[in-house]
Amino acid sequence: MNNTVFAERLREARTAAKLTQTDLSKKAGVTAATISAYESSDGNKGKNPSLDNALKLASALNVSLDWLCGFSVKTEKAPIVEFLKILVTLDEFTCITFDEVDLLDKDVQSLMKEAYNSLDPDELYMNHCACEANNEKEDWKVYATIFHNYFIEGFIREWQKMRALYRSNTIDEDLYNLWLNKQFKDIEFHINKEDLIRITSDKTDGDSNGDDQETQ
Repeated sequence: MNNTVFAERLREARTAAKLTQTDLSKKAGVTAATISAYESSDGNKGKNPSLDNALKLASALNVSLDWLCGFSVKTEKAPIVEFLKILVTLDEFTCITFDEVDLLDKDVQSLMKEAYNSLDPDELYMNHCACEANNEKEDWKVYATIFHNYFIEGFIREWQKMRALYRSNTIDEDLYNLWLNKQFKDIEFHINKEDLIRITSDKTDGDSNGDDQETQ
């Protein structure tokens, strides 16, 4: 379990419930000092919650244990960065593997018909043109578990390289976590930037339509 995620969610749930640490202590049967230690954790230091205390706090705050421990999200559609953080957290205690496959390979197509059929014809044409222009062999490499999302696929590709360096002790935990946090921040920045561009574009289109209607 990621102590930082637990700390953030404990603080978020407690604040949403309008409870002080003392109030929560009385309600959950966990000392205020312990709750304070949990909320001050930053992933490298701080108190690691026991399962018993985590259950008591989740029950007192009326949230799921999975969510409080960082293994699920409240929203119906998980934000991309939140999903990637959960993926990294799961990798701490289970084996997550990815195999890259070429969906333009006929043998792969026969085994993964639905995955190939999910590709957009316009995207395939653009890919064909790009490969032709660069005099490269035409392919469409994706992971066996298809996310079809630029940010997720890009993160997984680079994460596998960094994870291999970390597991071989080529880089230490601090550097590995520093890289992960930078990736999460960069992805969030670019997603927010894309959303801002989309919102601005929608507003501009709406204003243009309004002008056209007034002209008519």
